[in-house]
This record gives sequence, C-alpha cells and structure tokens, in this order.
Amino acid sequence: MKGKIFLMTIFSILLVISLSQVFSIPPYQKDIFSVYKSGYFSELEKSSLIIQQAFFTLMTTKNKSIQWIYLKEVEKKTSISLKLYDRSGRNIISPGDKNTKTDEKIKGFMRGNASQIGEIIDGRYSFITQIKAEKQCLVCHRNKKKNAVMGAFVSNHPINGFIYYTSERIILFVILSILTASALFLIIRWDPDKNIKELFDK
Repeated sequence: MKGKIFLMTIFSILLVISLSQVFSIPPYQKDIFSVYKSGYFSELEKSSLIIQQAFFTLMTTKNKSIQWIYLKEVEKKTSISLKLYDRSGRNIISPGDKNTKTDEKIKGFMRGNASQIGEIIDGRYSFITQIKAEKQCLVCHRNKKKNAVMGAFVSNHPINGFIYYTSERIILFVILSILTASALFLIIRWDPDKNIKELFDK
C-alpha cells in the first residue's frame, strides 16, 4: 500500500507540473530549455545565420565600413545585439579596431569543439557561432586557409514569451498531461493487497 501511495504522490506532482506548463505560469523561457528546445529558438538561430552571411557577403564591396553600418542598422531595427570576436576572444568594434579586453566566455568557446552554442541569458537568447574563412575572407586574410576558424559571431535576441508559448508547446504538455493522468488513474485503481490475497488463495 505504501508503494501505491508513493506512486500516486509522484504522478500527482508530475501532473500538476505538466498542466502548469500548458499555461503561461512562470518561469517562462528558461524553464524547460535544457530538456526541450522549441522550434522558436531554431528560427532565431536561422535569422542570426542570415545576418551573418549578409555581413560577410558585403566583404566583396570596396567600402569595408559598410559591413559595420549594416550591423548597426540591423541592431537599431530589430533590437538584436550583434558582436564580432577574433580567435583570442577580443571584440572587433570596427575594421582595425579591437577591444583590448578578452571575453573569457568566447575564448573558452573557441577552444571547445562546438561550432555553435545557444542559451538563454537574462531573458534573451544568445547564439554564438564560429566564423570560418570563406573565399572572400582570403582576399584580406591571406595567411589563412579556407574553412579555418577565424573568430566568433554573437547575436543576442529578445525573446517573445507569447510566441514561445504557442501551439507547439501547448500540444507537447497536453499530451504529457494526458499520459500522466492515465497512469495516475491506473495507479488509483490498482489494488496491490488484492493481488497478494489472490496469490495466497491459490
């Protein structure tokens, strides 16, 4: 009987947690990100990669400053924070101008094996991706080989909590709630003492 009570308690708690996630109950964006990554964040990553590709495509223009003007305009119109780092983790402010301080997090990322990392920090989605030398990069960086890692591109996105709690998330937790409720119903109907009595009657 104690086993039944224990299982009922566990599944009741799981059901409450699962039902709470169907509705917009805090904590919001970060609550299950480590367990389940919504397609919403994949879309943020795609937008970041598009911005990054456009930035490096502008390298083909004679006026190199246009790349940085482009980043500033994107930041102004989208509220996305964009930063470029070299291999040592120094922020590249503009062509030939680097921050003297090293960002230890970026430095650690460059030493690791991951080509990209996404995480929620202070209610915003931070996406870090490696910059690899492409054909147009080798025009200025002649000492580099194609596909060599040159630095990191960081985009910091505002998160829309309403979009995050869309049908994808609701459907997921409704299914989990139904499964948990079904398991709880079976546990409630289960009579372990009856099974033991039947065993001795035989």
